[in-house]
Amino acid sequence: MPRNHGADAFGSGQTKGEIMDFHDAEVPTDKAAPLPPAREILAVARGAVAARRRRSSDDISLRRQQLDEQFTAWRDEPLAADTLDRIIETVERAAAQGEMLAHVYRFPSDYCTDRGRAVNNEEPDWPHTLQGPARTLFVVLQECFEPLGYRIGAAIVTWPLLMPGDVSLFLSWQE
Repeated sequence: MPRNHGADAFGSGQTKGEIMDFHDAEVPTDKAAPLPPAREILAVARGAVAARRRRSSDDISLRRQQLDEQFTAWRDEPLAADTLDRIIETVERAAAQGEMLAHVYRFPSDYCTDRGRAVNNEEPDWPHTLQGPARTLFVVLQECFEPLGYRIGAAIVTWPLLMPGDVSLFLSWQE
């Protein structure tokens, strides 16, 4: 009878005694499956690793293509006709709640030419990094709101994985 030495460390459910007591078992060697050479097993393992890398590379390429398509669609998108009306409503609502600024537009920092670095560092030339509708909106804000005493600003407002996420353009009326 096999001795039970406790549970197997590999979690198989077998006890140590059952694993270790092979000396009583008779294994007919003529019926056993041939053991493949280590080189063949190594080739199979390397093939699996290579296939996994190809899938990963294909996934990354597909994701990059999707992001490029999203950026192109965003960049070419015109501002909505009611943009100014919506900004005015946002500003009035924020002021009514006692706020001193209103976030009026949000977009991924990847859409800045420097991925949001200048915005994050509050560099004076951060507007030059804007593209597409963000750039168009900035010009509209300069023309329509700055002459009335509003200040235009931008900030990184999300930090996924500790990396710059979204940029928010905002209007401030604080003195």
